[in-house]
Formats: sequence, C-alpha cells, structure tokens
Amino acid sequence: RGALLGYDWPSAGGVLLYSQDRAHSEASVQPFCEFLLGLRHACNAWGARLNLVCHSMGNHLATLAGEAFLSQNQGIPLADTLLMLAPDVTSGLFDTDSSGNVLGAGGAGLCAMCSKIEVFYSRTDGALKASEGLEHPDDPRLGRVGPSGPLPAGVAATDASKAPYRIRNHGGYLTERAVRLWSDRLR
Repeated sequence: RGALLGYDWPSAGGVLLYSQDRAHSEASVQPFCEFLLGLRHACNAWGARLNLVCHSMGNHLATLAGEAFLSQNQGIPLADTLLMLAPDVTSGLFDTDSSGNVLGAGGAGLCAMCSKIEVFYSRTDGALKASEGLEHPDDPRLGRVGPSGPLPAGVAATDASKAPYRIRNHGGYLTERAVRLWSDRLR
C-alpha cells in the first residue's frame, strides 16, 4: 500500500567511475534535502508515513542529508524508517561514545532524521569490496562488514547474507523476492 517514489542522482554507472559517482551524489545533497522536506510535508497532509530505502551509494547521499538535517537543528524526524541496503559508507557510521551518543555528524544526523534505521549488509558483497579497494582501503564499508561496534538506540543491523534474505551480491538486494522482504519491514 502507498505510493512508491524514486530519487535518482546522476550516477556514471561504472566501477572505474566510482570517484565521479561519489562527487555526483555529493552534489545532489541540497536537491535531495528539498525533495525529502517537500515529501514530508505532503505525507503530513495525507496522514501518511515516509519510509526511505537507500541502496549502495544512495546511503552516502542520505548520510550527507542527515548531516545537513542535523546542522539545521530540525526538531522532528523527516522519515519514519530508513532501510540501508548495502550501504557504501564507513562501518563506523554509528560508532558511539560511552554515553551512547553517535560520534560522527553523518550517523548522528541520520539518527535525528529518521525515527528508526535498519542496516542490511552482506559479507559476500564483491562490489563493496571493490569500493574499499578503490577509495577506502583502510575503511571497511558498512554494507560489507556490518557495524564496527554497538549501535545506538533506534538502529539495528542484519547480516543479509543469512536466512531469510540470503543476499550474495550487490544487486541481490533488488530482486523481486528481496523487495517483498524489505516491504514487510516497513509495515
């Protein structure tokens, strides 16, 4: 039930163009924030929930939007639930201090922007392993290794390489079967 809307930033669509893709996603932050804000207002008017599903570098864009949200001191979350599928972001995104506060602006911003966050990762994701090798040799990707430490309240992580998901590759998150499983998480 509900409406499904897509937001697509201008990906170059090639492994060797990773840096260009990253720059394009970073240049899309302001339009994405405006899109989310308009969508939140529409959902409020309709009495509807706003759930976000981000795949791969789309999570990088969402993290930057979270930073912008945090810097604007928005009081109420923009989204009800964020599903992070194969997130191409640092595994330490949600690292916390001894009081449970998220250390980095990206993770803190996502926690402020979304009421609930679910991270899905697969240790068999070869595309994210390549991403690490290209740009992040000392920084494992959250979508490949999972979180690096305990998670803050409102954030959960699932190894999607295990049942019932059994995601084996980067595109496996977008199969019809997997989409049904993600949809069930948003009810």
